[in-house]
Amino acid sequence: MKILIKYIYLALISALMLFASTSCKKEPSKTDGHEVVSTEQSMKIIQLVQAFNQKKSSNLKEGYSLSVDSTIWYLETVLNVNYARIETERRDLATDSAFISIPLENDGKVSVRSVYAAYDQLLDSLSAFYYSISGEKSVIVNDVFQVSLTGSQLIVGMNMILANIPTAPNQISVWFDASDNWIWGRHLGKCDNTLQPRDASTELTTHANYSIPLAPPGQNYIYYNVEMTGVIYPGYVMLPSGQTNPFGYFNSYLFRYSPSVYSDPCLTYDAMNYYLEGIFTISDIYRPQGKTEIHYECWSDFSVSGGVVLTHFARITYGTRVIVYYPPMNPPSDE
Repeated sequence: MKILIKYIYLALISALMLFASTSCKKEPSKTDGHEVVSTEQSMKIIQLVQAFNQKKSSNLKEGYSLSVDSTIWYLETVLNVNYARIETERRDLATDSAFISIPLENDGKVSVRSVYAAYDQLLDSLSAFYYSISGEKSVIVNDVFQVSLTGSQLIVGMNMILANIPTAPNQISVWFDASDNWIWGRHLGKCDNTLQPRDASTELTTHANYSIPLAPPGQNYIYYNVEMTGVIYPGYVMLPSGQTNPFGYFNSYLFRYSPSVYSDPCLTYDAMNYYLEGIFTISDIYRPQGKTEIHYECWSDFSVSGGVVLTHFARITYGTRVIVYYPPMNPPSDE
């Protein structure tokens, strides 16, 4: 009977794995956005995750292997369903990365035992990052990706995005108002030298992420099939031919400025809104079909070699949104 149960269970896993392998300014609404997957598809994804969790807690960890693509899909999707949610307003975001090596079988696949071992390693990294941040926080998303593949091992990386949860609603408007005049970067605060160590780039990140839709009451959003752009430079996202930057800076959707003598320019609130709208335009350009934004990131840097150049960079994370109706678990603690 035990053998019969084992083969019935493996048949269920195989069927579920087949699904996994095929499958005037207006204030942006926090419940708008691109379509979520269907309820039926959401349920199948949850079934896959539940089967993974149940098998992990059982002794049935032998007998089959997964392709590299399926391994990455499971690692990412299970971590996100178990621990990540877009369910609350958030202001301060933190990111970190982890990398692990997974042995391959002779046929180039990954044994199920190695998949679970890799899951535990990534979960350890997520837990360490999660508990390194004080206060109330939430896991936003985990992006698991292939780094390299050889005949004997698979190297995968994981980008983790966490957020501090405010003790009271921030009530931040997506768009900047007349009080939002910020130094371009270098954590120099507002143009009146207050609110350091924030700056224009950190505020663009905050306000862009405030536009990310929150789930309706009683529901939670998670993401799978996550992907992150590379670093987006101003030269990658130039304005259309014939258009010029109204503030006299580089003709790009991202800030770039080359003063003849070093200075830290103040971006007035209308310039801040111009670059915020630019980030949304960039997101439309880079968005993969069928996916929606999970996280925006903007940061600043400067160079003085060959002339002063002040620059903003961007990176955007996308995924396929799924609705779930139960809260996440907290990553396990060593305590």
